[in-house]
Amino acid sequence: MEFYVKTSEAQRAFKLLSVTAKVNTNEFDGQILIKTQEDSVLFLSNNGHSGISCEVPAKIVTAGSSTVIYSKIKSFIMTFSPWDGEIGTKDFHFVTKSPRLHVSATAMHLNEAETHSNLKLDQLKNSAFVGPVSLGEPSLILNSSVLKSAIDKGIYAIDASASNDWIKGIRIIVTKGSIEFVAANGKTVSNYTVTSEGNLIEGDHFLSHEFLMGLRRILVDDTQVFLEITKAKTIIAIDNLVFWAKSLSYKHYPQYASIFNKFDKEVEVDRETLLNGLASFVDVLDVDDNYRVSIEMDEERLALRTDSSLFEYPGITEKAIFSLDLDGKDLLNTLQSHADDTLRLKCFDARHGMIFESVGFENHRSFVTNLTPR
Repeated sequence: MEFYVKTSEAQRAFKLLSVTAKVNTNEFDGQILIKTQEDSVLFLSNNGHSGISCEVPAKIVTAGSSTVIYSKIKSFIMTFSPWDGEIGTKDFHFVTKSPRLHVSATAMHLNEAETHSNLKLDQLKNSAFVGPVSLGEPSLILNSSVLKSAIDKGIYAIDASASNDWIKGIRIIVTKGSIEFVAANGKTVSNYTVTSEGNLIEGDHFLSHEFLMGLRRILVDDTQVFLEITKAKTIIAIDNLVFWAKSLSYKHYPQYASIFNKFDKEVEVDRETLLNGLASFVDVLDVDDNYRVSIEMDEERLALRTDSSLFEYPGITEKAIFSLDLDGKDLLNTLQSHADDTLRLKCFDARHGMIFESVGFENHRSFVTNLTPR
């Protein structure tokens, strides 16, 4: 095998491989496959639970493949600066000379000096790689910015270590004209809905925490994302990249919609003002008391109170009276997940938690359960 690949393309591939390739191990989950195609080269990692393949343009001299340890080649590839027209490294030269893979690079420097680097790696025999996973019929086609926003709004309400599978990911409900993203962990709920004018195939899907964490590192803004979700695997394709992970399913998802309908008091607040007030004393919240924060409204003044701190927010235009205790960490995550400048806070009484609803262009609402009053 012999080929040349541009520095920027190789570095993009190796950065993506880090999503699934393990370091400091020689086992299968720390190995990568390098395989030539007709006019490109395929880089592949598979750790048994998730995998990624990336195909980048390359000048192929001799076809072939090689399996090596990821952690022994990553630093070499990522160290060089890509060619900018005057300085840097134009490309990497990969060539197999049994039993090793040789990788070389030439770099030009500001002082017009030219340096040469060469890395020799042992090739692994009896590779277990069988090739990349391919995308079949897409279950869902989304804009990457929408998907990234949905992950950011719901990831805090996921608990990957929970015993119930429905807590370990984000549910996606596709209906005519809308896509709803829901995450719930028993204490908080995030519900984000976007409209769509396309011809969507109605369905009920679930993305696991492991898949979502990898996806956050892969997504770039404003690209088309193809998702195939089966009982065995969840697969995403973006241009020449394919990422997959084992699917996670659940028997029953809890009924959550009704909690957003139970309220008789509401006030409108500036989200950043409230967030900054809470953040100013978040470090002194009492872990032994569930990070308790009392949120109180009396006439036109909203207050956040703990045993050792007080934040007052006067000038609220609506008049309402309520007081309830919330987990301060859950409250902080909820406020951070919203993007609109204005939030509407809704509640019923001290036993029914609080609703947080975006006021503006985003259809995002959240719920935080109450703590038992002391």
